[in-house]
Amino acid sequence: MEEWPLGPEEIEMIRVGRADEVERRLLVHYDLMKAAKDPKHVFNAASCLAHFYTRTNDMLQAERYFREGIAAFPCAESALEMVFFSYFVLGDPEKTLREADVVRTMVDARDVLDFRFLYTSLAVEGQAQLSLRRYPDAARNLEEMVHLAEHGKVVFGDEFEFVRQMVAQRQSIELCKKLLKIARSGVRSAEYGEKMDQLLSALV
Repeated sequence: MEEWPLGPEEIEMIRVGRADEVERRLLVHYDLMKAAKDPKHVFNAASCLAHFYTRTNDMLQAERYFREGIAAFPCAESALEMVFFSYFVLGDPEKTLREADVVRTMVDARDVLDFRFLYTSLAVEGQAQLSLRRYPDAARNLEEMVHLAEHGKVVFGDEFEFVRQMVAQRQSIELCKKLLKIARSGVRSAEYGEKMDQLLSALV
């Protein structure tokens, strides 16, 4: 059975009122993955259920399955999903900060990929800090991101919205410039490259 069973077909089914069918499929798939005892596949199946419940506005069930995914496959990658859920879905900056702390505890310094997840988590956490007007904490996030950008492999582009908000609030402008210049040299997305150029030109 496919590893990621929440695709365009299932999303269309949800849209046209067949969410119950999708839920049954996902629950069967989840049980199969648990029986197979592959932690990464269990995490993926739990994540599908969590995203399904997010789409159907059942946040208690969504959080339950995000957490079951973390329990099955505890790592920075799985923990990052709760950071996204807390900030972008629940709109809860305090909860976002707590979940970002979990990501930090799960980073494996031997795994380069984990630094990508940490970098992204720091960007979302920084936005939560700004929401709470914790400007010194947001600046520390920015400093940590600069360090990661200089010394590790990260996903450039994920920092943009956080940096844009920092600039809009006139916070740590020189650090913002520094991170933007590093990110601009490594970003692959033409869209983000153009956005970074525009923001950098406004800071001259």
